[in-house]
Amino acid sequence: MSWYAVVLLVALAALGAGDVGAVARSDRDLSRILRPAFGVLLLALAWLGRAESFAAGRAVLLAVAACTAADVALGTGRARPGRVGVLGYAVCHLGFLAALFLVPTERSTLGWVVGAVVAAVCAVAIAVLLWPVLQTAAPVGVALALAALPVVLLVGVGVASGPVAGAGALLLVLAAGSAGYHRLVAPQRALAVVTTAAQHLGQVLLVLVVIGVGG
Repeated sequence: MSWYAVVLLVALAALGAGDVGAVARSDRDLSRILRPAFGVLLLALAWLGRAESFAAGRAVLLAVAACTAADVALGTGRARPGRVGVLGYAVCHLGFLAALFLVPTERSTLGWVVGAVVAAVCAVAIAVLLWPVLQTAAPVGVALALAALPVVLLVGVGVASGPVAGAGALLLVLAAGSAGYHRLVAPQRALAVVTTAAQHLGQVLLVLVVIGVGG
């Protein structure tokens, strides 16, 4: 790993910790600055790993860019940008899913079985957490179910791809579940903190997996 990558990782850790602290203090103005800045630095890390030069890397660039755009949209606190934010996270998860599919790594039959089981457990957990919203016939319930599908699939592929990829995917499904519960069922500051920390760390792990294998 180059010194440039180390510097970027240290900067990402600082921005991520600062964002988690801002969310814990309900400092939305600071979080609106730190969260997109984190995304920009993560894009720089992926670019440093020559992500643009191979298919899995380009999928990662799309994923991080979509998540950053979603963070900006949700940070406005308005209804329409909020819906755009949900769509952005769905594209983010699809991008990471495509990246893990495309990255050249060996996956055993046992790995796929374990991944499928973990994905099923995550799907049930999200359904239980968000059932008050999912059971409605309103468009938001349908949209939420469709948005949750990519991250559940991501967990299955991530676990099959290895422990680091599995950890990154599990962190993103944790972020998605806690964010959905916090925003749509019962707002709690602790869940917002969990969402922020899990999202940042999960993305970093997945980016490192892809550029480490394919870069």
